[in-house]
Amino acid sequence: MRCAALVLGLLCLGCRLTPAPSASLGSSPLPSTTPLPTPTPLPLSPALTEKLSDAASRLRAQDASALTALLALESDAKNSAVLSEQLAGLYEELDFTDKLYTLALQATRLDPQYSPGFVRLGRVEQYLGYFDQAEKHLREAVRLAPHSSDAQLAYGLYFQHEAKWPDAERCLKAACDADPATWQLAIVYSQILVQEGKFDLALQAIDTARKVAPDKQMLVFQRAITLAEQATALEKSGQGAQAAALRQEARPAAEQAILKLAQSGPSWFHLSKLRQAMGDQTGALEALEKAHALAPGYLNTRYVFAQALLRQGQRERAQKLLTDDAAQKRQSDRYQQLALGVGQAPDDSEKRRAFARYCQEHRLINRALFEWEQLLQRKPTDPEATQQVKTLTAQRLKDMTQ
Repeated sequence: MRCAALVLGLLCLGCRLTPAPSASLGSSPLPSTTPLPTPTPLPLSPALTEKLSDAASRLRAQDASALTALLALESDAKNSAVLSEQLAGLYEELDFTDKLYTLALQATRLDPQYSPGFVRLGRVEQYLGYFDQAEKHLREAVRLAPHSSDAQLAYGLYFQHEAKWPDAERCLKAACDADPATWQLAIVYSQILVQEGKFDLALQAIDTARKVAPDKQMLVFQRAITLAEQATALEKSGQGAQAAALRQEARPAAEQAILKLAQSGPSWFHLSKLRQAMGDQTGALEALEKAHALAPGYLNTRYVFAQALLRQGQRERAQKLLTDDAAQKRQSDRYQQLALGVGQAPDDSEKRRAFARYCQEHRLINRALFEWEQLLQRKPTDPEATQQVKTLTAQRLKDMTQ
């Protein structure tokens, strides 16, 4: 399933930088789960399937000709929602926001009954900060295909981002029910249940997935971390003895699983919290060191690591990390502020111009190009946008083919 790749990306690599949730977006009822006939899109021809497969192989092999192969498919995609959506997926791997958005939108216009097109469009709109549009299109994806795990997952992740836990829970449960073989879904589902304090249900979801995939160490680790989170909740309610017992159960499993998840920064971060709670300061610092090396931007890893170094007396190194963390936070806050402004007023050319300039200044080439192109659509004769689109397109092509 495609959703497995999405979930693994979120779990192992952390989410991409996205604007802050929109405070103005009201709660939306989940769409009806009344079964609907799933539309059958026209399949790709053998020739197009082969061309798409070849482009994907070149892309994943980091072949310099990959971009040429992708560009050659764009004319064919103008007549196919399926090809548009799948080609958008390949551009997503390159983080080509402009191509991704255009092709996802094209897929929904070519076939308004094709749920994967709305999934793709809603996800990129959420990334762009177009939260109202994202919710609308993800809701439509689920309406068209209520038993699609891809659609339910995407809608659930949207609600998770908005901290609307009951809606996120219902979507992820539907995704797990639709595709019980994709064990990664159970991890996201359990994380949402933990947010709601439903620890027994979270453990049940993980144990159910382990029956399907008993050898997956990420499930073992997630179960251990869920026990650790439950222990923290018990400790806060004055049940210290029960909390200690859960941690004693959780730690051996987590320590064993981490050996096979060595390249997962988030896993090391959560293990450090467990070690810290059990009084192992040295072990916690070692885990934080690895978490920071692998994924410094995950949650508040850099800041927590700096604080741990301060407690160990390593002031110079800690101060450098805190300085870096503050700089990253300022940049992230400014990015989010500008992105949210554009998302709330997409036709405000000056807000979009300011955001495009900011992205270009900070070497966020793909997002800058997207914003300049969007501005040019609204003001076709704008000289700055015209020049920047030409410049950035040429620069990206040069970078890809070197």
